[in-house]
This record gives sequence, C-alpha cells and structure tokens, in this order.
Amino acid sequence: MKNLEALLVDDEEIIRVTLAHKLKKNGFKVTLADNADAAVALIQERNFDLIITDLTMDIGSGLDVLKEAKKNDPSTPVIMLSGFSSSPQLEEAAECGASFIVLKPCSFGELFEKIQASIKA
Repeated sequence: MKNLEALLVDDEEIIRVTLAHKLKKNGFKVTLADNADAAVALIQERNFDLIITDLTMDIGSGLDVLKEAKKNDPSTPVIMLSGFSSSPQLEEAAECGASFIVLKPCSFGELFEKIQASIKA
C-alpha cells in the first residue's frame, strides 16, 4: 500500500490526526480535510486511491464527499465512518456506493481490514 494517496475527512481533529498518523505508518500519503466542502474541492482537483470520510460533520456531509468522489471516479473506494448504527443517511451512503460503513468508535485494525478489502476490490 506504499504511495497510495488517501483523503481523510473528519471535523474532529483528534480523529484526523490519529488516523492520519496510522495511515502514514502503513505507507499511505495522506491529505486531510476538516469538512465536506474542503474535501469536495480537493476531489475536484485530483484523484485519490482511497477516501475515508465521516458521515456527519459541521460543514457538509460525508454523503457530499461520497457523491463527488463517485462522480469524479466511480472506482474510488470510499469508506464511511459513522457514530450512528442506523439512519437514512447510512442507507443512502450504501445506495450511493460506499465501499464500507464503519461504526465509530472502531479499532484501527477493524478499519484497516476494510481499507485492505477496498483497495483490493
């Protein structure tokens, strides 16, 4: 997974920093965005090998990120993080092509399994 580019989108700084550190340790180049609007702008500028986004943020939604990613490149794996186990937004994320939906809090091991499966798919 060396040199794969990941976009990590979450409005909680501690989550961004912690996940970015772990992704970098596993060979990813990581770009951070603290809201959906910033992430959408980045996706419009370039492609990413993987996108990990929170569903619910103060500015925008992970659904906005997912839809823009799929519009830009339908093959881009997008992993959706959510603190809610059931919601209409999660159903919509699945319908819009989220590779996986991972409930927070989760271990990095659990998330990394989903990352590996997304990249290989």
